[in-house]
Amino acid sequence: MLRWPLNTNAPELSKPPNSSPGYRRVSIVRDGERALGASHPFYTMPPISQFKRFDVRELIRGGVEPFPEIRKRVDTLETGQGLLVIAPFLPSPLIEKLSSEGYATKVERGVGAGWMVYFWREA
Repeated sequence: MLRWPLNTNAPELSKPPNSSPGYRRVSIVRDGERALGASHPFYTMPPISQFKRFDVRELIRGGVEPFPEIRKRVDTLETGQGLLVIAPFLPSPLIEKLSSEGYATKVERGVGAGWMVYFWREA
């Protein structure tokens, strides 16, 4: 799995070394499918440059519910774009909600205790 450094001072996440433009194939592992060789559905993930970054850690620290702001950003996504949500914990209810609305998801552990969750719609 590729990991990108999380730099909260940067406007965008840096790209992994030797990255090429275009779409990546991402394997989504369902609960219970941990064995090697298990069949997984594949989704086409847009390039990282097409993801809008939204760091919700400060909102949560301030006691603000971030879902309304996330909803605004998700609703403005165009075809081929995605939203990267950076959170201090794994936002399972958000993942379930947007997955039920047809969004594909990729989850990565960020630097420190953060989580990076990518959301996009299949074209």
